[in-house]
Amino acid sequence: MHNIVQIILTANLAFIAPREPAYVDKPGMDELRALLEEVSESTLLDSCELLLDRLIDETGVFECEMIEAEYLALFERLFTIETEPGSLDEARLSDLIDRAKAAYAGYLFSLDELPADVVPSFIWDEIDTLSELRLPTDMSGALFDEQAPFIDSSGLHPDSPSKPIRAEKLPPVPLVLNRQVEQSILYFRTKGRKVMQLWLDRSAEMVPVILPVLREEGLPDELVYLAMVESGFRVHAYSWAHAAGPWQFIAPTARRYGLQVDWWFDQRRAPVLSTRAAAAYLRDLYGMFDDWFLAMAAYNCGENKVKRLVKRYGGDFWKIRRMPRQTRNYVPSYLAAYIIALNPGYYGFSLPDPVPVPQMDEVVITECVDLKALAECAGTNMKTLNRLNPALVRWCTPPNRDSVTVNLPAGAVEAGFWERYASIPAEKKVSYVRHKVSRGETLSTIAARYGVPQRIIANHPKNGIRNRHRIRAGQILVIPGVSPQRDRLVQSRYDEPTDLATDRVHIVRRGDTLSEIAARYGLSVSRLKRLNGLYGKRYIYPNQRLRLYGGGGESVSRTNRIASGASHVVMSGDSLWSISRKYGVSLSALRRENGLEGRSLIRPGQRLVIPTHK
Repeated sequence: MHNIVQIILTANLAFIAPREPAYVDKPGMDELRALLEEVSESTLLDSCELLLDRLIDETGVFECEMIEAEYLALFERLFTIETEPGSLDEARLSDLIDRAKAAYAGYLFSLDELPADVVPSFIWDEIDTLSELRLPTDMSGALFDEQAPFIDSSGLHPDSPSKPIRAEKLPPVPLVLNRQVEQSILYFRTKGRKVMQLWLDRSAEMVPVILPVLREEGLPDELVYLAMVESGFRVHAYSWAHAAGPWQFIAPTARRYGLQVDWWFDQRRAPVLSTRAAAAYLRDLYGMFDDWFLAMAAYNCGENKVKRLVKRYGGDFWKIRRMPRQTRNYVPSYLAAYIIALNPGYYGFSLPDPVPVPQMDEVVITECVDLKALAECAGTNMKTLNRLNPALVRWCTPPNRDSVTVNLPAGAVEAGFWERYASIPAEKKVSYVRHKVSRGETLSTIAARYGVPQRIIANHPKNGIRNRHRIRAGQILVIPGVSPQRDRLVQSRYDEPTDLATDRVHIVRRGDTLSEIAARYGLSVSRLKRLNGLYGKRYIYPNQRLRLYGGGGESVSRTNRIASGASHVVMSGDSLWSISRKYGVSLSALRRENGLEGRSLIRPGQRLVIPTHK
């Protein structure tokens, strides 16, 4: 508890005294969420930092569910940011993640009840803050039933296929009820009630899928609930340690146990495959320690750390000192979740009926194809296709594999999938795009254009890039996995004509500055720099041509519209969001019309052009 209080006092003083804005444009939460969806990679760090600052300011003001959604949106964006090793951006991202973790921990600590979809690892950090509490005195009778939900006498859910069970079955996990476990049960019955109910709801769908695999591998049934405390039974769960999937594998461990992991394809998210890998890992850990609690501790914090602790303190998990705090709470949390799942009604929880395991058709795709096109061929939608194929983490089948197995709804093949697949027009398929490097372009700007990480482009064998910072004008780069639709969008945005007669290009004169040029053409400095690849210490020089992409032409139309009254003079207290709502236009359109991007601010007296198209 003292650690969390210290975090709040030292890292997040804004919880106590919210800061006043330096400018009148202090965007609202909806505006900031929209900002995260619109900005490019070059401004994403700025936008995430702006959102985090606002979240810290507004903690305790909004409803907890709203703040939780904003935090989860922030985490999702932070996880997607890629920085160059050793760069200033890498250090900044690391600092931003640490700040976000501290702020989120402080926010959770301040709540009387956790939001339902809280990140499980934060529970392990906080659960011992209830150390002075006890279970209610009116509890009596058996604490649990003999059978856990969905674990019937036949050994499999009725809708699960029958497969051979591994002969060398490992012993069951001891069912311990001590002070630490009671404390965890109390936590889930009070502050974590919504969390536990959501996990139990998800267990209806996940247990029938995971349990048969554990039994085939000879592991005890009760380990199915280890996935519950690892991820809350979420296939798309992702942690600060870059662990993913229902069993929260980090990439090196996943690859060690046969899972394929890269930017395009991630089998850690596939329930059956990841469960089989988790079973192999848990079997190895049990073989190391001959104790399930130590094996779980090693699963959480690493086998080498647990080996050192066992060597120093002995082999009883409950007596080991200096166990990492998160691991110290992790094992009791698992036991509490398992005990509650054995008899949820006794602890005040409800349990849904089990969900039948979905039946699927499997097809092998041997080329890179847009998932939307595959969904249409299967007579389904993207949501269903994504649910059946959690390992396909991008918008297409992996372009770096010769083939991939895709799951379709049952009956799709018989209903004519292959016939429709053969007739997919070329413009709906995904292809490799050839990009000619222009003067001033960098690998980061090219990657941002196509929505593909720098390392994917740099590591492609046809590009031959040894140094990411050295690409030359005129060089042809292969960009993998870009749909023709996106290629056309890129061309329309970045390859507009540079006609001097229409002010599409500005020729730099001696004494010009970026701020003066941006102001002249109604652009922000950040946009002008991004359009011309002016990053780091790239300066402008006389006779240089700067692309404006409509800056001059739009300036004329803006002038005409201002003259006709289609403008707004910023008043004290206005924000871009409130102005966009007042005139019924989108925030992105208002920002685009006025050349406001990233962290651009507005001030009283400034005149904004109102877009004519909503």
